[in-house]
Amino acid sequence: MDCSEVRLNERFAWWLLCACAWGCAGGSGEAPATGTTPASDPPGGAAAASASDRGFTPSLLRGQPITTLDAQDTSRHWTRGSAHAFTWTPETSPSATVRVEASADEGLSWALLGEADAALGRWVWEVPAEGPTRLRFRLVRSWSATPEELSRSVTVSASHAHEYRFAQIAATVAGVPPRDGAGAVVMNDRMWLIGGWNPLDTDAFPLTTSNDVWSSADGIAWRQDKPNSFRDYDFDPAADWAGRHTAGYAVHDGKMWIVGGDAVQGDYQMDVWSSADGAHWSQATADTEYPRRVLHTTVSFGGSLLTVGGQNWDGTFFNDGWASADGVTWKERIGTTPRFSGRGVVCGSAVFGNRVWMIGGGRYDTATTAWQGFGDVWSSADGATWEKVGDDAAPWLPRTYHDVVVNDGRMFVIGGYTPEMGNLDDVWYSDDGENWYLLPATGFPARHAASSWSYHGALYVGFGNTEGFNADMWRLDL
Repeated sequence: MDCSEVRLNERFAWWLLCACAWGCAGGSGEAPATGTTPASDPPGGAAAASASDRGFTPSLLRGQPITTLDAQDTSRHWTRGSAHAFTWTPETSPSATVRVEASADEGLSWALLGEADAALGRWVWEVPAEGPTRLRFRLVRSWSATPEELSRSVTVSASHAHEYRFAQIAATVAGVPPRDGAGAVVMNDRMWLIGGWNPLDTDAFPLTTSNDVWSSADGIAWRQDKPNSFRDYDFDPAADWAGRHTAGYAVHDGKMWIVGGDAVQGDYQMDVWSSADGAHWSQATADTEYPRRVLHTTVSFGGSLLTVGGQNWDGTFFNDGWASADGVTWKERIGTTPRFSGRGVVCGSAVFGNRVWMIGGGRYDTATTAWQGFGDVWSSADGATWEKVGDDAAPWLPRTYHDVVVNDGRMFVIGGYTPEMGNLDDVWYSDDGENWYLLPATGFPARHAASSWSYHGALYVGFGNTEGFNADMWRLDL
């Protein structure tokens, strides 16, 4: 059966579902196809098509960590056009399949939405533009006589989709060496690019990372506000901050801050620095004195700097939070469970709706642990107590080194990396953390560890690793 046949069958299934609900003549919703990835799809999984046309093909999802959808959640609210993942424990028996079925009449009758290879562990569905407004779902496994009913009810409401224009504004930024993992903040009506990593450019990055600082008012023309002084091992780390990438970056109390850093030079960077102008920096502390870590996230939240998550290289992964009003004294935010699994490797950050968010992320591989990506979403009102938001698995692939940024009243997930797919080029957005929309393909090159800014009403993305280091700039406009 080819993809067109699958789509026709699923359209017919949705027509039956509408008929069950209203006795109507049909519905216009179309569930994604479950065929294999088209040969024209580039690495990263995005083709020049809409979310529905791309079909969220299961071959893009193979080998990812899987959790089971919470069968006790009874208050789900899905918006039309948003994508949602149904997950199950993978089954590798030959020819084993899982059917996803829906009911619009409180379980009296069921219609097929789609069927997937059980070994894939997940199937993604896009809520149709029309159809019933209250649904129940179940999974039917080919090797089990008992269906598994999932959330008892889902209320469907109007679409929250928005049209955006995403275009390249600079193929190569003049004067700024390519890099990845650079800090990105907005302050003093300018976008700031802080440090970064590029071991291939020994002239600009003689010690592989840098401590230069650049700023721009339009994303095209950049001014160097601080040259790279991290050039040899005679460098004094008490006089200036050592080169680094993927640190914690935030604007707090009228200054830009760097919290911690990496371990590229063989030691964990646990110092904290701040600057009011990007050129002159002051050390707040040489050691935050919380457990050693890298790949954490830092935000300004509730009147304090807040550092969340991260990992170290002995295979310890953190889900804690540490707060400081002045960058000097840090105190742990003690919370309750449940909370997100220990992780980091998220570029950027999200403070949205008076909450701090952990969106995806993962675990960089160590000598004793393998790479792991997460596709769940969590939020907290205080940095201590966390709540899972939405589905157990978001529709986008679990990933690391993706950019998370807030713009236009929405949270965006941009690019990232998985071992199977390599760099990713997809862009997703949500105004609640539960209902996610895929931005149609834009030509944005797949990348990880990019830098992103929300500036003057637009979202800017640039630099990063595109299987080579980049110094381009893209802008997403309303």
